[in-house]
Amino acid sequence: MRDGTRIAEHTIVPPELAGRGVAAALVDALISDAREHEFKIEPRCSYVGAAFKIHPDWNDVLAGEHFRVHRLSR
Repeated sequence: MRDGTRIAEHTIVPPELAGRGVAAALVDALISDAREHEFKIEPRCSYVGAAFKIHPDWNDVLAGEHFRVHRLSR
């Protein structure tokens, strides 16, 4: 952790667990941990970045103003 920020570089799930929601559960746990321990997350992993785009309610743990995301129009 640097300056109260953790970098989410990779979300790796074994191939035999693919498609079972494991990556989503990992990111949910990271969000909960960030809130509990008061740190921010800088998403460098494309999966984590995409998850932040569909969850603007996670902006409270998103590092840096330039990383802020808004709900995508559908």
